Amino acid sequence: MRTPRQRERRYLWWFAALFVVVAAASAVAGVLIGRSEHPGEDTVSSGQWALLIAIVVGFAVLCGAVGLGFTLWRRRRGSAMFARSPLWELPTQKERRGLVRDLRRERPIDPHRRELAVRVARDFSRRRGLIWVYLALGVVNGGNAAIQDSPARWFYLAASVIFLGIAAWWVWLITRMRRATDRLATDSAF
Repeated sequence: MRTPRQRERRYLWWFAALFVVVAAASAVAGVLIGRSEHPGEDTVSSGQWALLIAIVVGFAVLCGAVGLGFTLWRRRRGSAMFARSPLWELPTQKERRGLVRDLRRERPIDPHRRELAVRVARDFSRRRGLIWVYLALGVVNGGNAAIQDSPARWFYLAASVIFLGIAAWWVWLITRMRRATDRLATDSAF
C-alpha cells in the first residue's frame, strides 16, 4: 500500500507527463499546419523542420519540468494553493471522490471521517488563488479571440469560455465547502 505522499507524487508525475505530451503534440501540429498552409513556398528543408520540432518538444519538456519543480518548491514553502490535500489520506480515488461529493451535497459524514472532512473542506476553501488563475486565463484567451482575424478566433473563444466556466465552478465549490465547514463545526449530526 502506498503512502499518501507516494500516491500524490505519482499523480503529479502523470500530470506533468500529460502536460508535456499535450504541449508537444500541439506545437508539432502547429508547425505542421504552418508548413502545409504554403506548400509551394517551402524554403525549409525536412532536416530543418525536424530540428524545429525537436526544439519545440524539448521546450515542452523543459516547461513541464519547470512547472513540476515550481509546484514542489511552492509546496515546501507552505503555499496554500500548492499544499498537499488531506484527501490523499484516503486510499482510493473512489473514496476521495465520495467524500468530496458528500461535502458538496451536504450529506451526512461518517463519524470516523469527520475530522478529515473538516480538513478537506478547509483545504478547498484555502485554494481561492485558483479562481484568479482561471479568470486570468479566460480573460487572456478572450483578448486573443478579440484580436484574431482567423479561424483561431473560435479556438480562443472556446478556451476563454471553458476557463471562465472553470473559475465559476471553483467559486461555487469553495462556497459549498465553506458552508460544509461551518456546518461541520456546529452540527454533530452532519
